[in-house]
Amino acid sequence: MNENKEEGFDQLIDRLKEIVDLVQQDDLNLEKSLDLLEEGIELANKCTEKVDTINRNYEIELQEEGM
Repeated sequence: MNENKEEGFDQLIDRLKEIVDLVQQDDLNLEKSLDLLEEGIELANKCTEKVDTINRNYEIELQEEGM
């Protein structure tokens, strides 16, 4: 994945789905499986960060509106 470009949430999820499909293949060697696992963890962390940011922004908007 291109590290220079900010990935959107949908792109992160799509890549995670690709990783799941790849890991489920029988012919995948251990080294590649571990590389994919590491990438999957990084992507999942990015997704969590994006969701947390959206939640914080939503809470700030609610506070500004007096809700």
